[in-house]
Amino acid sequence: MPTSICNEALAEIGQSVIVDINDTTNDAARSCKLLFEPTARQVMRLHPWNCLKARQQLALNDTPVFGWDYSYTLPTQCVRLMTVNGYDDTSNYKEDYYEIEGRDILTDATSCKITYIGYNENVPQWDPLLRRCVITLLASKLAFRLSQDTELGGFLAERFKRVDLPEAQKIDANERRKRFYNPVGDSPWIAARKIQPG
Repeated sequence: MPTSICNEALAEIGQSVIVDINDTTNDAARSCKLLFEPTARQVMRLHPWNCLKARQQLALNDTPVFGWDYSYTLPTQCVRLMTVNGYDDTSNYKEDYYEIEGRDILTDATSCKITYIGYNENVPQWDPLLRRCVITLLASKLAFRLSQDTELGGFLAERFKRVDLPEAQKIDANERRKRFYNPVGDSPWIAARKIQPG
């Protein structure tokens, strides 16, 4: 399915479409093959796209040499970590602190359930605005590479940054609502002491 995205990007810059992204005899196809995945991963990392969210309980890895009690390996397709055990990076609970080192999550938590944004080449599952963002950014890179058109490439890169991406981020963010945080009812300190809130 990446071929369809590449053809829309090529059309944006006035280039002929390709039959297959894996065609090694076609310069445009080779350029698309080279640039598609890094560009898609770049756009996917820039926002917590609802259509790319995934969740997984991670298996325990080797114990870190020092500093943390446990290590868990991130999924191969993870391009952006969202939460660990239900908490994002704004959590103030010591037991949920973590850091990413290479492709591992280091933490003192005895289990590791994560939500993350996963790389996905299945284009029909993409939100239409995510699709538009990838097409625009890919077109800007192809303009520089295929036709050395710095003016068109710069225009498309600017359109991606100032128009396409902000619009997509705004609409996608409006399609989810965070749960209300109750400092008493959600407190692990109170839960650990079996104190009834209220």
